[in-house]
Amino acid sequence: MNKTEAKLSLADVKVVYPKSVVKQIVAKYSFEFEFDGAEYRCWHDAKGNVKFTFPEEVGPQMIALIEEIDGRIHNMDVATEDVRKFLSKYMLMNVMIGEELQQIPRSKLRYETTNVKPLDMDSLPLEEQCGLEALQEQAEKVHALVAEGGKSEDGVTVTLTKDMVQAKLEEKMRQKK
Repeated sequence: MNKTEAKLSLADVKVVYPKSVVKQIVAKYSFEFEFDGAEYRCWHDAKGNVKFTFPEEVGPQMIALIEEIDGRIHNMDVATEDVRKFLSKYMLMNVMIGEELQQIPRSKLRYETTNVKPLDMDSLPLEEQCGLEALQEQAEKVHALVAEGGKSEDGVTVTLTKDMVQAKLEEKMRQKK
């Protein structure tokens, strides 16, 4: 008489779809999109690989991004489609936020300087030197007003006119004589 031993095991179960079925399904889907103002298209080829018409310099980066995202999704211990739906909605939300931010009037925008490097004034044409010096004088006046009155610089307009630049230019010409 044979002895049969039963062993109990725990395992994760993963649904694996036949590649031929997946290829047929993904081949049906594609979409058009805009990137840097130009129209492009995304689809899957006959082998199931993501393809798109994209600028050459961006295409490989996009493929790497897609592969990284898909790899991370598959490594998560949650339903893949739930993660994709969440990411889709999250990205759409960010697109909507970005579009709304682009509608803000310029008067409400703030600008911050980055990568500030000293300017070699001597390398600039005389007119540009005069324009920048006149602008610097106006900015110094604004800073002085703010320091005196304790007001914020928000909404302060610095004006630079042709006459101001011309006066600076004439002053420089007199100094050269």
